[in-house]
Amino acid sequence: MKTLGVLIAFVALVAVEACAPETTTTMTRRRRSTNEDAEIVLRTKLKYSEEKKDDYLEHLEELMKAATNGEVEEIEEIKSTYSALNVNGDFGAKIQLHDIEQDECGKVINDVKSIVESLPEVVSTQVRCHGSTSNF
Repeated sequence: MKTLGVLIAFVALVAVEACAPETTTTMTRRRRSTNEDAEIVLRTKLKYSEEKKDDYLEHLEELMKAATNGEVEEIEEIKSTYSALNVNGDFGAKIQLHDIEQDECGKVINDVKSIVESLPEVVSTQVRCHGSTSNF
């Protein structure tokens, strides 16, 4: 379960970094325009348990805070939401990245795909961004 939490935190971190705004020459962040949410749904080999759901999400949030130390500005700019899912009896997680620009979708999809393809804990992944859906 700890490995899965680290995995999901890592996937979320990569997605957040892929969507981070570019810095300007004055090192200030440009404002993001309001856009659509990108949604990442991970299905794992673990069996879903309502009793473990809250502990799992709390652990995931702690891992994200630790993994993004020093990246607070990017995390605050790209708001995200995490929730546990029961995916046909298997434990899953949904990560929503809010206000993502359409031209960032390809990078989000490619980064998530390259990470989860090498992880045996993840059975399937779906990424939805601006009307486009990718399953792997």
